[in-house]
Amino acid sequence: MTKKLILAICVVAALALASAVDADVIYTGVDNGVGPGGTSTNSDAAAAAFDADAGSIGTVELIDFESLTVQYFTNLEIAPGVTATTTGTVDEFGGGITNDTSFSTPTILGYNTTAGGENYLRFMPEFNVGTATLTITFDTPIQAWGAYFTGLESGVSGDLYIVYDDGSVVEHEIAGTTNGGVQFFGFTDAGMSISQIILEERNISSSRDIWGLDDMRYTPIPEPASMLMLGALGAGLAGARKLKRKK
Repeated sequence: MTKKLILAICVVAALALASAVDADVIYTGVDNGVGPGGTSTNSDAAAAAFDADAGSIGTVELIDFESLTVQYFTNLEIAPGVTATTTGTVDEFGGGITNDTSFSTPTILGYNTTAGGENYLRFMPEFNVGTATLTITFDTPIQAWGAYFTGLESGVSGDLYIVYDDGSVVEHEIAGTTNGGVQFFGFTDAGMSISQIILEERNISSSRDIWGLDDMRYTPIPEPASMLMLGALGAGLAGARKLKRKK
């Protein structure tokens, strides 16, 4: 196979993948005040739409934290090739990887969303820290990311933003609700190469917003060999159709 043909196949495959989903598409659904085991109709619909579109541009990987040891952390490998680091957080009330259910108000303090599961990540910022962060770093860059958030409130100090770089810095606010509950937030950015997702809780003063993160999913960029196979498959199908027409 010539270099020109290989290059052409890669270009065709890349264009096909990039056209599957529009760049930087946001998926969000909010269920105000819904607690553990409750009906999260809007969140689940947003997650399903994300999974379908993210799956069209690559393999959707899931991290539900169930295999991890309960622990506070500032730096932790949460899956092969995926690392979570925090700044401005404290080791109290089950902060970190937790299965804590001791709070009487999990709707505003976070909870597990995995069916049949227990573990989740509880983000516990420090008082008066200003900004606290959770950074997810991927050894293999991604082009889609999403997760369930629980316990995000309005009316307390702390505004949550997701920040990532897809060639330029992008940020979106993930707004809380009056009664916490659960929401799904995700995005697809087909064809882009994103190595970090940063969750920033800003404007933390004498109060703070404690929240949970669970069932995080993402789509890595396909390996070059996979893109080549997709392009070769397309070329093979086209050749078969041409041969059939000749016959």
